[in-house]
Amino acid sequence: MAHSIPAQVTQHAHCTHHERHRQDRAELFALKFADAREQETPNPNPNPIPLLVDRLRDDDDCCIQFEAAYALTNIGCRSSQHAHAVARSGALAEYVRLLDSACDDVREQASWALGNIAGDGVALRDAVLGEGALPLLVTAMLVKRMGVPGGKSLIMRECAWTLSNL
Repeated sequence: MAHSIPAQVTQHAHCTHHERHRQDRAELFALKFADAREQETPNPNPNPIPLLVDRLRDDDDCCIQFEAAYALTNIGCRSSQHAHAVARSGALAEYVRLLDSACDDVREQASWALGNIAGDGVALRDAVLGEGALPLLVTAMLVKRMGVPGGKSLIMRECAWTLSNL
């Protein structure tokens, strides 16, 4: 099942139905926990990272952005090599841009992803800072957007954690 993930993600690239993206995310997350022996075998499918980074740019649909950010976060936390691959893909600039999203969930996920990547080491921490994340993280902590009960405290917690990794 894990080897079919990129093909399934690609097949539904233009789908805007939230449930399809939840399935994509669940399948990508399952990849993280796949059997270690399976991970040692070459994967014949294309890399899903560029497609997911492209989905981060879909400013017309917060659900797609959130699902893509969530999937990329899970890919990036698998190993240092994965974190570097996500960072090299252009995701950092998109995550930083999404810190200013009107959607609370998207801002929170972008902060979480940046914190994970920055926590990988000095080089990635510097890359996150180089993208201009610091002022936007502080702003995201302080600005209330959609007024979701408890939402501000969640984004504050994620941003504070991310700042601690910088």
